[in-house]
Amino acid sequence: MKTALPSLTVQLKLERDQLDAELQKYVRMSAIVFVDIVGSTSYYEKHGDLEGFVMVQRFFRMLTPLVEEHHGAVVKTIGDAILARFATAEEGVRCTIAMQRAMARRTNEKPEEHQIRIRAGVNIGMVVVRQDDVFGDVVNAASRIINSAAPDEILISPAVYDEVQQLPGIPVSKKAAGVELKGKAERMDLYEVMWRQEEKAIVPPPRPSAKQVGLATGFHKDIQSLWDNLKMSGGLKAPSTAPPSKPMHAEALSLALVRADGTLAQKFSLAKPLVLDAKAQLRPEASSADGPISEIGVARFTQKGDEVLVEDTGIPGGVFMRLTQVHTLVEGDTVIVGRQRMCFQPVPKPCMVLTGARDEELDRFPLDSPSVSFGRSRATHVFAKDHFMSGSHARIYQGPSGFVLEDLNSTNGTFLRIRPSTNAKIKSILLAGEQFLQVVAS
Repeated sequence: MKTALPSLTVQLKLERDQLDAELQKYVRMSAIVFVDIVGSTSYYEKHGDLEGFVMVQRFFRMLTPLVEEHHGAVVKTIGDAILARFATAEEGVRCTIAMQRAMARRTNEKPEEHQIRIRAGVNIGMVVVRQDDVFGDVVNAASRIINSAAPDEILISPAVYDEVQQLPGIPVSKKAAGVELKGKAERMDLYEVMWRQEEKAIVPPPRPSAKQVGLATGFHKDIQSLWDNLKMSGGLKAPSTAPPSKPMHAEALSLALVRADGTLAQKFSLAKPLVLDAKAQLRPEASSADGPISEIGVARFTQKGDEVLVEDTGIPGGVFMRLTQVHTLVEGDTVIVGRQRMCFQPVPKPCMVLTGARDEELDRFPLDSPSVSFGRSRATHVFAKDHFMSGSHARIYQGPSGFVLEDLNSTNGTFLRIRPSTNAKIKSILLAGEQFLQVVAS
């Protein structure tokens, strides 16, 4: 008897789903910063190639540490320009302010012929991060923004302004409306950050329109085009639609208790299913002569091949798994950031609902910006007394398919509640009730 092959429509749907899942691994919400030297060409002509090269390298050595101090990463240098990536718009903008001030201090100490002036452009949105490079419309827009900047200027996109407009120490004025940027079909408004200590914005510009924010972030475009461009450049390979090969022998796995300092304690073999009860006792699942007894109010762990099936049958507090990649939120998703427990509520207005120990509502955080972050110091919503949070711990941004949760390389991780089961791979970290666990090799 022959097995019926799936229709072409089904095959195409499966392939698209696989492409989307693969692409999601590379797509990130990032602030992109371009900084370059104004007049470097004339400097080379006047002082010669050697002295020009030395000047540019001195410029890189001065500004690169500032990127790191503001929790960013230098993606690459291009001629006399620096391309850097940051987790938040605030970090990117504050870094460019620090750069301009550092250059101003240096300029005041040098004769006019050796003065160096810089300009900067900042944008934020969806980018594709591959190895040590970034791609996408957001990157291209940032490079166009800097081309509109005059010496000593910091220009930002509408999306960046929407992120920083209410932050202290970042005065902003509107540079120009409807600026034509090379390669962009529609005109974009640009804003200027006033970085000198004595400068202040008399009247902050109004909040940019959703259309302007969309132009900057690239949310109005289909990110499939990014995938196609990367495949054409040989950067990525499309995943095969063939079924994965099965391993001959699955590795024996265990669950290890995790101490408060992050080290592993006792290990429990998963040769037989384990349960964690309300008293945080990890033990083999109860059984009778007729087989395992399904217990209620516990977390159950069963090895299935090279993964562990994790089930929540009502353990107090629930079962959570630490995020290792971005996650598109659905209604009712519960996350733990630091010590804060929040639930995603998409209607009537998308928000994260902060809940207490008895699931009572404590506060609401609207998701009305392209990116909303949570942290102990550098975030949209600050929890200064939560010492389990990192400075910038996690954020939620508007992705092409909805709101996306991303951990920002926090120390203690961001956790998502399973509903009602999930598969955990080796090295996965779980929180069941009040107990942290890790899947390890036996």
